[in-house]
Amino acid sequence: MRTLLPLVAALGLFPLLAVACGSKPGATPADATAPIDGSSDADADANTEPTVPTAFPTVVDPTGDSTVVIRGPGVAAATKVLLDGNPLPFVVSGTAVRTKVGVVGVGLHSLEVVTATETISLGKIKAWAPTQLANSHTFDARDNVTPGAKNEFHLWTRLIDAIPAGRDASGKAVPWIRRDGSCVAYLKNTNKYWMIGGWNGSDLDALFPGWPSISTNEIWSSADGARWDLEMAHQPLPDTAPTRFSPRHYFGCTLLNDRLWMIGGDYTNGAYVPNDTPGDPDVWAQGTRYHDDAWSTSDGINWTKSPSPLPWMVAPINQPRILHVAGTFKNKLWVFGGQNGLVEENPADIRFYNDLWSSADGISWTRVQDNDFNESQTKRPTPRGIISELVEFNGRLWLVGGGRYTVDGYEKFFQEVWSTDGVDNGSGITWKKHATPPWIGRRYATVKVFDGKMWLIAGYTNDGSFNLRESWFTTDGERWTSEAEGALPWNESHADGIAVGPNGFVMAGGNYTLGNYFDTQTWRMDVVHGPRVSTWKERGTGTLTLRATGGKAPLKADGLPAELPSSGATALDFSNLGGGAALTFDGLSTSLDLPARALQPAGRTIAWVGRSPFVPSDVDHQVLPHSEKNPRATVLGDSEDGAQDVAFGLTDGALAVTVRKPTGEWVLSPFGGGFSENAGKIGVYAITQDPTTGTVEAFAAGKSLGKAKWPYPNDSGWRTVGVGAGGYDPLFGQLGAVVVLDRVASADEIERLHQWAMGRWNAE
Repeated sequence: MRTLLPLVAALGLFPLLAVACGSKPGATPADATAPIDGSSDADADANTEPTVPTAFPTVVDPTGDSTVVIRGPGVAAATKVLLDGNPLPFVVSGTAVRTKVGVVGVGLHSLEVVTATETISLGKIKAWAPTQLANSHTFDARDNVTPGAKNEFHLWTRLIDAIPAGRDASGKAVPWIRRDGSCVAYLKNTNKYWMIGGWNGSDLDALFPGWPSISTNEIWSSADGARWDLEMAHQPLPDTAPTRFSPRHYFGCTLLNDRLWMIGGDYTNGAYVPNDTPGDPDVWAQGTRYHDDAWSTSDGINWTKSPSPLPWMVAPINQPRILHVAGTFKNKLWVFGGQNGLVEENPADIRFYNDLWSSADGISWTRVQDNDFNESQTKRPTPRGIISELVEFNGRLWLVGGGRYTVDGYEKFFQEVWSTDGVDNGSGITWKKHATPPWIGRRYATVKVFDGKMWLIAGYTNDGSFNLRESWFTTDGERWTSEAEGALPWNESHADGIAVGPNGFVMAGGNYTLGNYFDTQTWRMDVVHGPRVSTWKERGTGTLTLRATGGKAPLKADGLPAELPSSGATALDFSNLGGGAALTFDGLSTSLDLPARALQPAGRTIAWVGRSPFVPSDVDHQVLPHSEKNPRATVLGDSEDGAQDVAFGLTDGALAVTVRKPTGEWVLSPFGGGFSENAGKIGVYAITQDPTTGTVEAFAAGKSLGKAKWPYPNDSGWRTVGVGAGGYDPLFGQLGAVVVLDRVASADEIERLHQWAMGRWNAE
């Protein structure tokens, strides 16, 4: 038997192996101690194999279902994992072993890994819950939650604020250039997202060197939507290139039989040629006008070109086009409409199309319906295009929205929804026009199908702000529901790259009208299903109960999927936040309240476990001006009759405390930072305040982030979870637990809380 050094007796703590907290330094109060970022000492080498077998965490909940990860030499050969000699369920994931501890008695327990050749002792782990802390109130989403009516919430989280540079085949750094009209798709057989092509729209070579033209044929990939790798660098190629497509943007992009298809595309792949005359502007050299090719790939890197040009582009039809709409339906590729005539055509030669084509293989195409050029047509869609995708939904092929460009500056936008059964019974395809939707007509919107719904996201219109911050969905194509603007943290946008992944949407790139015009952030949207929560009672023998007031009930997640399944980890439920043990707050009005403020004359500790999505700080977004002083995601506040003296939460990714001074002035103390980067990660945060000195200390991942001093009034206490006074600064995200101590916790207790939470919410 291999025996390791004894664990720390009180806690059984190994050095931390990995922590789900951010690592970007942030601001701290002027009188705070030197800040740290809240990541564990082992964050930098979380992927480095330890020299001896170790387990993390070493604190598990007595009620069961805590996850422990074991790493180190020999553990991947495990045939058994034993707790006090009894077998535990486990999986081998890479070089680590992941196990779940069931119901177990409070106290210390022996943990071992058995291989074919040895038994590896990992020492003791401790079964413990924060209910054992003196003067504590533990609200745990696994316990004492009263469910109400079923509902759902769409949780958008920012994965990264800017895609970093990649490396080309020679190892040279290549910046990710802002773009719109790229294809972003999830290829199931690669377990990756792929970003292909795109358009920059301006001569930005001086700022973003790398592209010799304003469209590209770059290929990037990502396993999670946050970290992207450059797979193929930009290469200026003609359409005649046999093994790689030429630069382009807003081409037909769709998935069929685990292959990603690129169909045609527009001609914005010319280049600015430097002018030899000093002072004169560069000259635009027109590139390929209309792409007549189709390409496909099963792995994102190796592409096959269809042997024949697209039939509508060549004789005898001779109707070259861009901005057509492609999709899949009944195991075929489909293409609808489009137009010619953005530059250099005689206005008399401009055509808008409403023909419909299909193909089972991308080589042989059938014209299912010809153009009728009839603007008065009521039995089928009139000519149009500029939609991300045709989609298959409820057994029909759908065309949603769309628009046209015209040479006289007039732009048409369609506030229409059409579908067809796609069956030619000898009399042709039958289209159905659905009820006029409540959204305004738009082009460059994204249409997708996910979670039993058809979605319409963002887009461009001449009405109002031009670009749109909107998300609509429908279950039948007739009745549409709008996502509240305050629940959409991204900017107004069009021509976004949006993929449907295993768990929801990933958005990368797009054309934005606020700030940076072409966004460099990436986002993910999860659909959370579950009941609305009417009450949340503290765990154990405590008497405090939080209640929803009015329509302000958060949602309890039934089961939020993991980011992506780990290799071999499908036999056990290793979902984020424990497969649903979390309350989801909508960033608008949801909160839970005590009947009256709970006073804390002996000091306080506020701790919570959760996922805290990024919320923009720009007041031109949806953030209220009040948020400039209060935490922008108030986890816990002390409002009493509309007044509030202190609130705890996050501001711009920093752990934050806001205090109202006796003069009435609000002051803010941020600690650390980066806690909303890759915001799907779970964090464990704590803030203490000493009543004698007023010292406030903040913690993340069990480590101190610094200190500040604020007065501690005699009536200090707390009342609300999820929103500040007057409904300001509501929480946007999920809470797995809130632990409140009516005293100052020790550093030892803070670390124990951290380890308990890591195991209970599988947040290695």
